[in-house]
Amino acid sequence: MTAGMNLIGAVPYTFVVAVAVTLHLVFLGYLVVGGFLAWRWPATIGLHIAVVAWGAASLLFGLPCPLTDVERFGRAGAGMGELPPEGFIEHYLTGVWYPADYAVGVQVLVFAAVAVSWTGLILRSRDRRVGSPAQ
Repeated sequence: MTAGMNLIGAVPYTFVVAVAVTLHLVFLGYLVVGGFLAWRWPATIGLHIAVVAWGAASLLFGLPCPLTDVERFGRAGAGMGELPPEGFIEHYLTGVWYPADYAVGVQVLVFAAVAVSWTGLILRSRDRRVGSPAQ
């Protein structure tokens, strides 16, 4: 915190940071496991497709993340240090949860998890249709 920062005034901004970080983690978690959740709740596959599309577009085209912008706003208001230009993943995950040299490998594993989950969903959907009584 900056010198003379009113701690009470920083609380709402700190809350904004906490919510943005939590939503980021939920988003990334759903990105990885959402396709598997669709095995149980098939109606959720549309949401998972949208999450994967956003994640892929963000990675491929460097789209700015609105949650990162919200976190930056909260950090500035709370007097916290800035995020690196690369954003959330670089600050909280790369080099913390996995070595920075493994970033591409982690991306491949995430892609593989999505591909396996979607393939499984397709196979399960076919099995349900084949096993359903004829109409």
